[in-house]
Amino acid sequence: MTLDESNYQAMLQDLAGRYGVQGSDIEGLMDKVGWHESKNQAGAIQKSGMGTYEDGSTQYGQGPGRGLFQFETRGGGGSGAGQTALNRLRNYYTEKGMDAPGWVNSSYEDFDASQFSPMQQKMLFMANQRMSKHGNFNAEEIKNPAEWAAKYHWRGDDAKKQGYVDAFNRDLKDFPQ
Repeated sequence: MTLDESNYQAMLQDLAGRYGVQGSDIEGLMDKVGWHESKNQAGAIQKSGMGTYEDGSTQYGQGPGRGLFQFETRGGGGSGAGQTALNRLRNYYTEKGMDAPGWVNSSYEDFDASQFSPMQQKMLFMANQRMSKHGNFNAEEIKNPAEWAAKYHWRGDDAKKQGYVDAFNRDLKDFPQ
């Protein structure tokens, strides 16, 4: 088992115990959120409409979302949520009195989650929830992944929340079982 695998399993079990769920419940939630956000493609880069061509078709470019969970960079009008997740992962290790892996302690000009392995991105996701004052993996809440994601993961405008939930549920129809 690699150090990342060991750290991932330890974090997963720690959070499962904290919230009274199984590790597989948290992993299932992450798989569904990742499916909606990126079709579980670790190297995914958000596609954003940038304008319209003369023929009326949409011109696309890169948006700020990156990786499995589309953590945003600061560039391209992004929120910097990827850096926030990284900071929360560092804080998680500090709280636990553990040494963080080198990739966690490295310095990044504009953190891009798509440059990291799926396991590393899942560690970012878990720590982002655990160390947030509003995050949770409560058993009742995670039973509805679309509502959970709209409440705890997505950071869009409240007026667009139902659209996010509807899109999430549409995507789940194609979720591989």
